[in-house]
Amino acid sequence: MNHIDLSGRVAVITGGAQGIGYATAQRMLNSGARVVLWDRNPQALAEAEQSLSYHGAVSGVVVELIQEASVKAAAQSTLEQFGKVDVLVNNAGILLGANESKTVEDASVDDLEEIMRVNLVGPVLCCREAVRVMSDKKGNAGGAIVNVSSGSAVIGRPLLYAASKGALNSFQAGAVEELAQHGIRIN
Repeated sequence: MNHIDLSGRVAVITGGAQGIGYATAQRMLNSGARVVLWDRNPQALAEAEQSLSYHGAVSGVVVELIQEASVKAAAQSTLEQFGKVDVLVNNAGILLGANESKTVEDASVDDLEEIMRVNLVGPVLCCREAVRVMSDKKGNAGGAIVNVSSGSAVIGRPLLYAASKGALNSFQAGAVEELAQHGIRIN
């Protein structure tokens, strides 16, 4: 497996306390990055910080990605602690809403709104804050954003989750050119 040197880089990983986010954090820490885990679960965040600390510089920030003020505060806290952000991994997501809607027949507006807010609005807000701290037009070094999507966006199942990931893919496709003008790659 190729080793990428991320020494001196600061990476923010949403949903970083568990699953894919946690594994991404391990990998980045092993490559020399300083990692900031953004997660809504304080207990999982504390456990992840402790277990990942032997890999390198890791810090956790409790954030509710569907609340604009929370995302702004997390970005500010990260900037104050590390002085910059080089990488954003938009990994946080949910499969089902509280009502567990899975079909057109049982689709609930509450589930649709919850899933879209977490899987689309959250990443858009995080991208916006990343542009503010990465943009080479503002004297920063640019950076990279990775949006974690899913094959569900293409196959359409589970229904509401798939719709949210399809919307994220569309957002990303539209953001590529704009962010390139700021020295930011988005994949």
